[in-house]
Amino acid sequence: MRPFAVGEDAAVPINRQRFFRAVLAAAGIAAIAVVVGISVFDRQGSTRDAVATAATNAEVSLAVLPFADLSAARDQEYLCEGMADEIINQLAQIPALRLVGLRSTLTFKGRNEDLRAIGEKLGVEHLLDGTIRKDGNRLRIAAQLLRARDGTPLWSKVYDREQRDVFKVQEEIARDVAQALSVKLDVGPMNRAQGGTTNVDAYDRYLRWRQLFLAERHTLEDFRQRAQLLREAVQFDPRFVLAWGELANELDSLAFYVELPDQQLGGSQAATLRSDATRARTMVMDLAPDSWIALRIRSEQLANEGRWAESIAIARQILDSGPFTLERAYPYIDVIFAVGHFDETVELVQRVIRIEPLVMFPSRDQQWNLTAARRYREAEAEYQRTREFEGSHTMPNYISFLRALALDPPDHAAVRAAYELQLPERSSRGFALLNELEPVLDDRAALRAVVRKLVEERRPDYEMAYGIADAVNEPEAALTALRASLNQSDNVDFRKYWEPWIQPYSNIRTLPGFKAMLRDAGIVDYWRTTGNWGDFCKPVGADDFECR
Repeated sequence: MRPFAVGEDAAVPINRQRFFRAVLAAAGIAAIAVVVGISVFDRQGSTRDAVATAATNAEVSLAVLPFADLSAARDQEYLCEGMADEIINQLAQIPALRLVGLRSTLTFKGRNEDLRAIGEKLGVEHLLDGTIRKDGNRLRIAAQLLRARDGTPLWSKVYDREQRDVFKVQEEIARDVAQALSVKLDVGPMNRAQGGTTNVDAYDRYLRWRQLFLAERHTLEDFRQRAQLLREAVQFDPRFVLAWGELANELDSLAFYVELPDQQLGGSQAATLRSDATRARTMVMDLAPDSWIALRIRSEQLANEGRWAESIAIARQILDSGPFTLERAYPYIDVIFAVGHFDETVELVQRVIRIEPLVMFPSRDQQWNLTAARRYREAEAEYQRTREFEGSHTMPNYISFLRALALDPPDHAAVRAAYELQLPERSSRGFALLNELEPVLDDRAALRAVVRKLVEERRPDYEMAYGIADAVNEPEAALTALRASLNQSDNVDFRKYWEPWIQPYSNIRTLPGFKAMLRDAGIVDYWRTTGNWGDFCKPVGADDFECR
């Protein structure tokens, strides 16, 4: 899973398609706690602990912390993070080992936090820590395995290597750690079979890109810099499949960015970038047609064509053909949500959260998932769990605002408190609608009238109107705004079909126009062919169906 759209700080219209992915995080905003009422909740359930204990007594848990840069120039941070990430990738092949992802461990970088606290927050028994010192072409890497509950060293080793041997030392560390944990590891380094490279210069550019990517900054210069690093990576190694795949996504994101009205850069740049992205994907398909990266591309293409069963089958193949990772899980998660399988989506994203318990983006995704499934109590609990996390809280706050709006009877204090959390965003193009709601927040009839009027005017910068209309129980207005959003001529991405499902508060799903959208998308044909109907839909006779 990698980006196809830009970040929240780009001030674009609000819809799940543009904000639901991992890379959509941006700088966090201060917020006060809002606890909304629960009278609207019609489905309840306990929230699973995001850092659950081991599933079986045989499971061993480990977090690999980013290695510290001891180089004289302190300019190898990207290599330190990349070293930790590749060790995680190696160890992920071990079924008996539960690993926490690098995005969560990065939250402790530069914070001299007690090891016991780190272990507790990550929910692991062991920590792998280390340092890297680069001197010319020499690397001196020190690694140590610690028991999290008391910081007791269990194993340590120093590796002196040439830089060209960086791939071998990653494999060696992973094997040594596995042996120290008494688990078996039998994998190779980041090589051709995994879509990687053995070219040191290409790998260097890839690690530099990866560090910028994880920083989750989304200015025009950030996109350009990341794309340039990947262009250089594939120049050094034209067979570097991972880099080609990421380059395609970065170019698509950059194309989307330059088309924003605020950028005033014109459409010719975007067309060129999208052409380059298509070429990059073609390279992936030519170089490694059986790789999971190529399968991901093929699955997305099939979904874009409305060939849902084939797309889901390929995405499931990605999920089942290797260790459970965020990257392998999200192609399947993305497509099954589009066809209305919410409970399965929630279960899978909860597994992602177990890997990345301290990161905003899977929590943000889960709050949307739970909302679509009408599991509002759980959505609120997940919202509260992550209130102090680093990263952008824009969308969780917005989801919370919709939840408050939907309360029946209205709780004006809860609505007003949730609305105040939108203050930093209301100057952006995407959130401009919120400014027109403020005078009528305490008058439900007037609020509904304003929303109907805004939808009737069909102003293009008010794409978020369907969410507001649904929350205040104006289903016809929500449907009108939703259809306008889906009918954008340039929007062929299957993820646009996430949007109908995140209108759970009104009876929009029962309307004939809503059912027509699902038919047009080919989703109903998929349901009938497979017999696997959406969670809130069922067949009625031979030719009809209903949703609730």
